Amino acid sequence: MSEQFTTFDKTTYEATKQAWSEDAEATLTFPHDVERLLDWALDHAEHKDGHEMAYGIFNADSSVAVGICEVVISRGGTTNTWVKHLRLWLNPKLDAGLFNNETACVSEAVKLFSASLVGVMRLKLEHQASCMKVYGRTRDQLKLLHHVAVTLQSVMTDHDVSVQGRFLVISDKKR
Repeated sequence: MSEQFTTFDKTTYEATKQAWSEDAEATLTFPHDVERLLDWALDHAEHKDGHEMAYGIFNADSSVAVGICEVVISRGGTTNTWVKHLRLWLNPKLDAGLFNNETACVSEAVKLFSASLVGVMRLKLEHQASCMKVYGRTRDQLKLLHHVAVTLQSVMTDHDVSVQGRFLVISDKKR
């Protein structure tokens, strides 16, 4: 996977803001919504336990994010840490193509969603979290998470994989 899942710095934030603002103007996306999202990403660029954090998804050698992922790392006591994937926003141009069901955009969105899952799984390992949760915001997202769960159950035999409510849950097996 060539996409990078990382926090924003000043350079990547400014490049993303410029590109996304231009893409919002070129599509039916409300520029104010993009501006508000990017302001949120800037305000959530540093890790604070229990608070949302913005991670950018970048194509190799690019300073412009193609997606922004909302993640929370929370500690549920002294031994439990959870990493939660709450939302993925796509570049306005890609989002517009996805809305119009353009095949290339659907394929790119699936690739970015996969990159966000891999990024959050790496955060799970980095923070020695016992559980990773992925939120299914819509009926279609929840349906996708059910399919992902079935696929992962057969390959992640060292983890418990299930859908609990609106979350895909991947947790360490109880030993």
